[in-house]
Amino acid sequence: MPKLTRKSYTRRLITVGGLVFASVALISTGFAAFVISNNAKKNVDSNVEIGTISTASLEFENVAITDNKSFKFDGAEGDNEGRITTSSGASENLKIEITGQIKNAQYLKECKVKIAVPQGVVDAADKGYIVLPECASNEIEVHELGAISANNVREFSCTIEFAWGEAFGNINPSLFFDSETAVDAEGKTGREYTQDEVIAAIADFRITMFGIERTDETSYIPADYNADAVEDNNKYVVTLTAYTN
Repeated sequence: MPKLTRKSYTRRLITVGGLVFASVALISTGFAAFVISNNAKKNVDSNVEIGTISTASLEFENVAITDNKSFKFDGAEGDNEGRITTSSGASENLKIEITGQIKNAQYLKECKVKIAVPQGVVDAADKGYIVLPECASNEIEVHELGAISANNVREFSCTIEFAWGEAFGNINPSLFFDSETAVDAEGKTGREYTQDEVIAAIADFRITMFGIERTDETSYIPADYNADAVEDNNKYVVTLTAYTN
């Protein structure tokens, strides 16, 4: 069978959950609450859309995101002390796992994955706040492929993971700004930053990633806050591609 070309793709989109991921942060001068994200609408459990590309002979089935379904750049789980804390019920999730099946897998040469991220997330990576997954810049091979079953089906899974960047000492900022050992790209520990510098760093992180500016001493929620606008700036699209022999 000839190698799959883009002209021969059959595009199938599978939407997992919703696509809304509104982000709100609250900071006060007395203490810093690191409330990075809250859902703007109910019954929305994902900010990731999955698309699949295959030929007529290959087909993706039962594609889903397991457990943690959204990328969330919240404070560290359980971090309730220090200058920056995690809000009740919120915590970071920088990793998702996608699972599924490929039918007619006897024709499968390889499966690859790529993720398209919002521009604000790219900008945050450029500033050193976060580190993008490898598959954000290149399509990479999915290595977690099971054996071909008797009915020619192969199970697959892949993990996509972000990380905190050098600007936060490669750890969650809620931990970094209380640390006396973790250092950033400038060689400073988190504790060396003043309270005003901490607030300014979180403010710049927020506006870079989500376009949300501080409007007063305690809030980052603009008076004309638009959940749909935040949604548009915070969608992640994963593309799985199956190539034939």
